[in-house]
Amino acid sequence: MRGDRADRRVSDEEGTEMTTSRHIAVLLGCAVFEGLTASELQVVSKLCASRAYEPGMTIFEEGSPADHLYVVEEGKVALEMNIPASP
Repeated sequence: MRGDRADRRVSDEEGTEMTTSRHIAVLLGCAVFEGLTASELQVVSKLCASRAYEPGMTIFEEGSPADHLYVVEEGKVALEMNIPASP
């Protein structure tokens, strides 16, 4: 990435700053973003926000509206599903 991109900063809701180039680096590590051009990655990176979650914290719940895409940069996530009992 060139200077103008690397110098741009975005802030998440907690006030933590992360450079756009850092978001792009994370996106490049995800297969779903593989086919995007550099300019498309730049656009997507501007929509990114970094968040940290404590162990055991609920990030979202089954049945909640799908209004976010989560990309795990570091750590692990456990998924739990409620499966109704068979009659």
